[in-house]
Amino acid sequence: MGFGIEPIIAISVICGLIVLLFPLLVRKGPNRGTYQVALVISGFCIGLLWATTYMHQMNPLFGPILHNTTILLMQKEWAGMYPNGIQEAGHEAVAAATH
Repeated sequence: MGFGIEPIIAISVICGLIVLLFPLLVRKGPNRGTYQVALVISGFCIGLLWATTYMHQMNPLFGPILHNTTILLMQKEWAGMYPNGIQEAGHEAVAAATH
């Protein structure tokens, strides 16, 4: 997974709606300020959680840890799927094999 601007724009719009628009829609009452603060904090926390998760997936520190039985099963199930090896298979080959 690499950097893409589309997910950042989409999540920014969603979090922006929560932070800017939703507090204006709260009905008048004795707890209006509390609800507005809760919505602003929630929107900020959602954006922060998503941003950190997205950045961690862009450049992971380590890959998946596979056991020997899993590797053997993958070799058995994927036999002949990549005649030139998985490293040489392009994105189109991987997409065609999974669909």
